[in-house]
This record gives sequence, C-alpha cells and structure tokens, in this order.
Amino acid sequence: MLVLEHYSEHECSLLLSCSPRDVIAGRNRALQHLRDAMELHVNPQVSAGSETLGSHDNYGSALEDVLHV
Repeated sequence: MLVLEHYSEHECSLLLSCSPRDVIAGRNRALQHLRDAMELHVNPQVSAGSETLGSHDNYGSALEDVLHV
C-alpha cells in the first residue's frame, strides 16, 4: 500500500487498524524478504535460512506471510 498505492504510513495504519509503527515494521520485513529473494536470484548458491525464504515454495507466499494476507 505504501509503495504501490502511494498511501502514507498514517493512512495505511488507519486502513489496517494498526499503529504507524506496525506499518513501518511490516514494510521493513517485506523489504528484507525482497532482499533475500534478490540474493537468491543473483547468487543461487546462497541458501536461505528457515526464517527467510527457505521455508516457502515461492516468493508470493513469503510476501503473503510478511503482509499477513
């Protein structure tokens, strides 16, 4: 929502019924998962840990976990 829809952190917190701090934390988790996915794409020999993408079949399910979809 922050990036794709250009909502502010405050607007996202109102829409999601959470604090702006929770929105920021969720964004940071999503960015970390994207970094991990890019690292796997760039360097396939890198093994993701179980707390990152290693336990997911695809990137979409990892993002769903981060965004609690």
